[in-house]
Amino acid sequence: MTGINGYPASPTVRAGRSIRLHIATSADRFRLDFYRWGSKPKHTGHVEWPGRDAALGRYDQDWQWPGYDFLVPRDWRSGVYIGVLSTGDCPIRPAMDAREARFLLVVTPAVPSGRKVLYKVPVSTYHAYNTAGGGSLYSASRVTLRRPGGGVGGPVKGLPGRFQVQ
Repeated sequence: MTGINGYPASPTVRAGRSIRLHIATSADRFRLDFYRWGSKPKHTGHVEWPGRDAALGRYDQDWQWPGYDFLVPRDWRSGVYIGVLSTGDCPIRPAMDAREARFLLVVTPAVPSGRKVLYKVPVSTYHAYNTAGGGSLYSASRVTLRRPGGGVGGPVKGLPGRFQVQ
């Protein structure tokens, strides 16, 4: 399998708006499937894009991987979504496990509903253990959130395959 990984420019987006996703792969094409997290994960759609490769970054600098703009459908319900990246034959619905790169995204309503619900994303905790680029919050006073590996963005102790930091 060809290496792939990515991260969103922001952990949240409003339904009906675009978000920039930063994805690096040596594959010619890749697929991104979205699942809404709930009592059971629900597949909400997918996109396919041409692949672009990028170099590893440092833990304290924006990795500036190639950007792909994704328009979040206006009818997506608010909640937590998991983006699952895959290469190769691009299966219809890839498994939501550690075999593929993933990232977390919180979608807020297109029009505020007035409801008072809070979903707390523990970004600091995710990056306390994320050593992508050679450092984490346990080893450095400053890290970037614009790198893979935070949250469900893959293994938090470095990255798989060609993205492994030595």
